[in-house]
Amino acid sequence: MLNIRLFASLRDAAGRSQLEWEWREPLTVEALFENLVRDHPRLKAYRSSLLVAVNEEYSAWDRPLSDGDEVAFFPPVSGGAA
Repeated sequence: MLNIRLFASLRDAAGRSQLEWEWREPLTVEALFENLVRDHPRLKAYRSSLLVAVNEEYSAWDRPLSDGDEVAFFPPVSGGAA
């Protein structure tokens, strides 16, 4: 089981901030996102600018996932105090 977290506009696009995902075959971050897009098509529009973290560390999209991993997708953050 994977724990998936969606932040900001991704949360709005999916209508949820957390999901649990079960799978039976080897899975990468990219393949997980493609599966999420099948269930939540509005997420596809964000793919080109997303950041991803696995177990609270920034990760590459080709990283293999393991049972119990937490995967977080979030848009880049900009701005700040002037």
